[in-house]
Amino acid sequence: MSYVKAYPLVLIAVVAARLLSAQTDPQQDLAKAFARERDGRTAQAIVDVQALLNSNSLSALGAGKAGNILGLAYEDEGNFPRAQQAYEQSIRILEKLPSNIRDYAMALDGLGGLYLANGFNVMSASRFQ
Repeated sequence: MSYVKAYPLVLIAVVAARLLSAQTDPQQDLAKAFARERDGRTAQAIVDVQALLNSNSLSALGAGKAGNILGLAYEDEGNFPRAQQAYEQSIRILEKLPSNIRDYAMALDGLGGLYLANGFNVMSASRFQ
């Protein structure tokens, strides 16, 4: 096969390979966002997780984990109301998935830690007085 005839085939193969490599696994993207959050790059983690949630490419479990990551990131940024919303959303999703008790426990722990960090005392809440 001559170079002139082979060039279009090689070009097509290169373009196809790049397109396929651009398609990523949402679970891998979620893991990368979590790594960014752990590394202190909270703003980027939030952007990444929001993009994943907006793409509707995550399973219910993935959406629950995404809420945990958002809760951690917002808490690290000091945005406690957004952190609370994220943890509560995660809990609502994960409580319906009993086979993933670990992720559910992490969401509960995150919300509880947020309450403790902000001095929320359940026993002093007005509904218990």
